[in-house]
Amino acid sequence: MSSTKITQIEDKSCTVAWSPHKSHADVIALGTKDSGGIGFEDYGGELDLYDLNLGGDDPKLLKTVKTTHRFGSLAWSTEGFIAGGMSDGSLHLWNFQDLIQGKSDKPTFTIQAHKTEIKALHFHPLAPHKLASGGSDGQVVIIDLSSSPPTMEILPSSSQVEVTQIAWNTQVEHICAS
Repeated sequence: MSSTKITQIEDKSCTVAWSPHKSHADVIALGTKDSGGIGFEDYGGELDLYDLNLGGDDPKLLKTVKTTHRFGSLAWSTEGFIAGGMSDGSLHLWNFQDLIQGKSDKPTFTIQAHKTEIKALHFHPLAPHKLASGGSDGQVVIIDLSSSPPTMEILPSSSQVEVTQIAWNTQVEHICAS
């Protein structure tokens, strides 16, 4: 019988993404969702990378990156990129190796993907250069990271309901649900 280890890092509102790599299986990314202020102000956020040391030791903070806006969503690609959907509708993409090696805290790129907060992100399991995003503006945007600069395709929608979840089909490459 296996046991479950429960670890609490800090009491704050965050969006979460686990590393998809076996070599970093204990590493988790946290993007702060709360504003840290009173009311509706956006005082920015933080991207925290922790090694949870699930083998026994206490969690270890690997890196903290300050951001100008808080996080609405977070996703981690099999290619080593961490995508942050921000409260202002922008999408930031960081290279995990660059972050932990101290090469750069700046995103690899930033694009304005939505008019309002990005609520959902999902990297394509069969084509990891594709990222789907859903926003509180009711739009679904597919971002192709293989081109420079990345290209965006806004999918038509008859609804203005915010998109809070998004997922690619794991068997058929062209199907995405929100």
